[in-house]
Amino acid sequence: MDFGKLASGLLSGGGSNKDNSSGHEGSSNEQSHGGGFDMSQIASLASSVLGNKGDNNSGSHGQQGGQSSSGGFDIGQAAALASKFIGSGSNNGDNNHNNLFASALKMATGNSGFNKGDADHGTIKDSYNKVNSGDDLRNKAEQTLGMASAYMAFQEFQRGGSGKGGNQNELVAMAMSQAQRMYDSHSNSGGSANQQETLATAAQAAMKLFGSK
Repeated sequence: MDFGKLASGLLSGGGSNKDNSSGHEGSSNEQSHGGGFDMSQIASLASSVLGNKGDNNSGSHGQQGGQSSSGGFDIGQAAALASKFIGSGSNNGDNNHNNLFASALKMATGNSGFNKGDADHGTIKDSYNKVNSGDDLRNKAEQTLGMASAYMAFQEFQRGGSGKGGNQNELVAMAMSQAQRMYDSHSNSGGSANQQETLATAAQAAMKLFGSK
């Protein structure tokens, strides 16, 4: 699995969703070389999106509305930012992605009992290692895909310096964007994981990682 290619697609917006999951490079290096997140672009984009939405968690995010007060986390802001990271590189438009991300965040933070991403740092990292081992992505379940995506995003979040001052909205948005890309590769290779649960798992795991940093 070439994670550099997956990560670069979040910002380029021009990549195809049909990442060939059979093209595993067999690399277990956690750092994306050349094709990873450009943190300066992410910081600029995050500032633009969060600035336009306001810093007061007003909840004025179109139809999203819902928010959580935990650590300043806001469902509408995180969903909008994740949609921006995805850009035009996926099949659905930003509005569809915004709704999808918001629904996943409500699942992750609500009272539904969903807890697939509620794990410790070591367990989340183990999922990343499983995905990066060269095994067929098609056979991975929601929990593994989501936690692996969250761990990838967390590593990039810390490398770029945002881990020292970045907010939870940014990390969760990065994790869900990566999870969407990974889900696309999984689905296009014949996998049957649930999309919303994959995204919700990524969001939950990212929140756990943010709390442990």
